[in-house]
Amino acid sequence: MLGGSTSMNQMVYTRGNRQNYDRWAQLGNEGWSWDEVLPYFIKSENNKAAEVVNAYGEGYHGVGGYQSVDFMPESLPYDSILMEAYREAGFKKLIDYNSVEHIGYVWMQYTIEGATRASSAKSFLTPVKHRQNLHIIKNAFVTSLHFDPSETVRGVNVVVQGKYEMQALARKEVILSAGAFNTPQILMLSGIGRSEQLDTFNIPLKKELSVGYNLQDHVYVPLFFGLDPVTNNENRNSKTLLNLFDFTFYNRSQLIIFDRVRNVMAFENTKSNVEMFPNVQYFNTFFPRGDLSALQFFEVHEYESYLADSMRDYLINQDIAGVLISGLTPKSRGSLKIVSTNPYDHLSIETGYFTEPEDIEPFIEGIRNQQRLFKTPTFQRFQAKVIKLNIPGCDRFTFDTDQYWKCYVRHMSTSTYHPSGTAKMGPGSDPDAVVDSQLRVHGVKGLRVIDASIFPIITSGNTNAPTMMVAEKGSDMIKLAYS
Repeated sequence: MLGGSTSMNQMVYTRGNRQNYDRWAQLGNEGWSWDEVLPYFIKSENNKAAEVVNAYGEGYHGVGGYQSVDFMPESLPYDSILMEAYREAGFKKLIDYNSVEHIGYVWMQYTIEGATRASSAKSFLTPVKHRQNLHIIKNAFVTSLHFDPSETVRGVNVVVQGKYEMQALARKEVILSAGAFNTPQILMLSGIGRSEQLDTFNIPLKKELSVGYNLQDHVYVPLFFGLDPVTNNENRNSKTLLNLFDFTFYNRSQLIIFDRVRNVMAFENTKSNVEMFPNVQYFNTFFPRGDLSALQFFEVHEYESYLADSMRDYLINQDIAGVLISGLTPKSRGSLKIVSTNPYDHLSIETGYFTEPEDIEPFIEGIRNQQRLFKTPTFQRFQAKVIKLNIPGCDRFTFDTDQYWKCYVRHMSTSTYHPSGTAKMGPGSDPDAVVDSQLRVHGVKGLRVIDASIFPIITSGNTNAPTMMVAEKGSDMIKLAYS
């Protein structure tokens, strides 16, 4: 869809931190240190939260860019409970997690405009839709790259509306921005990849590169606590109608999704009390007692039905607080492979989650720290108690031991939907690199990749804002190359 993942994501605006980008530069990617990428975050941003803009003075946030960033217009009582509990647990309160400090609890920043989603399509395309140098073809499916006889990429082969084949040709170069899954698929179908994989399907090799490898993602593990009623839920339907009225006529208030994922999140380094950069991120959810629509959480993430059945028994009798623990520094790597020459066949995705056993440890530590959070006076007012879901595979372990939680993590882990790294940026000396620091595909003329697939190492947080930064920086590279 127009806007890609920004048209369906949770809209959280998180840049990551200095360490992420300085590490990119240390890997041989000139121009990608924190000081060098920060101007491109600022360039696209129109941050409407004055507290954030003024938190650390000038030089960290933009107020005139295309992308609107703001706090949610309203909060619910559970947000205040969370804020107080984090304070009692010794977390530091942050105003802005996108500049200097990254450890603590904070009010989330979102890519929103009032009470509506501000996708990249709405933010960047709508204001310039009448420009003569912009033409958008909808319902168009790119099947492969088009090479000329000199092996230079001159365009893309496209199927429009499922039946019309055409070529879109470029006068200067092609920019591939199909995302961390589709970009490598298009590259491989076009003959750019590892020969042992392409040979399987008799695809002529154009360039030997490690396309589809270095797959990284943020895994998250949900942890649930039962609570005595936090709020009166009797007038829920009437409140929802009021929210819908405010949204429709005044572009304010919140719709139902924000009864699920709360506005308060936290970052922590579970290994060190003095480390400046986090290794886990905590999202928070709230499910009111008796609201069985909350069980869609288990359906959406394709958990086994017995888990939803187990949660249903708890949800009938009490409010449920959920903590989504996201691991920010995975060592594990996955890979993508094509399964045929048919571009409509989905990739084979090997996530690689927990292939490095040390990736489990931050989750165990995070679970322990969240248990302490729910033992604070604030949460004990509501008799908070961790929920033991029915997980047959973990029955052989004593509940609440580290062995039990390791089993729990392996059963309950799921994707935060932050795939990246599958067309890795790196110097020519890096055998796993696909693009150089100018985002040009190594050894292929006329082709750049500009999306999350180029991340050498995944950033410490949601990947929406970093991907926009890559696009802003990439656009300047292109302008400079042809100026």
